[in-house]
Formats: sequence, structure tokens, C-alpha cells
Amino acid sequence: MEHYCLRARSGFYRSNADKRPMGTFQVFEEIAKIAKHGSRYWLKRLKNVETNDFVHILGQIPNSEISKSATLFAVKMLEINKNHLLNMEIK
Repeated sequence: MEHYCLRARSGFYRSNADKRPMGTFQVFEEIAKIAKHGSRYWLKRLKNVETNDFVHILGQIPNSEISKSATLFAVKMLEINKNHLLNMEIK
């Protein structure tokens, strides 16, 4: 599942010549180069988000709209993305 998250693509391209969009983490790295203070601020906020917060938010979606397995998948994906972002170095 971690590999799946690391392969995620954004809607951003590095240049007009690129045929493939940047990865979601690549986008954050590029933005962090420009806006270090803002990036650090959001990472600090993200650090305070707990798994139970993800579970609570997703738990508000009616069962008719999301399956139990989809909820578990989303929580795991959010945990992986959070951990990856928090382990990134902002230069």
C-alpha cells in the first residue's frame, strides 16, 4: 500500500513539455522550496492529526456511500501519506 501512495500523481506538471504529472510528494517538495515557512506550518499542524481524527471524519460518511473496507483503505492511505510528509526534509 505504501508503494501505491508513493506513486500518486498530482494535477501539476513541472513544465509544459512534461507528459506525466508530478507526484504528490514532489509537488509538496517544490512548494516547500518556495514557501518554507508555510510548509513547516502545515507540517506542524499535520503532526497533531491523529488516526482517530481520520476515523472520525470518515465515520461521518453514510454506510450507503462508503464500505467498511474503503474506509479502512482510506485511513491507512492517510496514515502513510501523513508519515511520509512528516519525514520529508524541508531544505
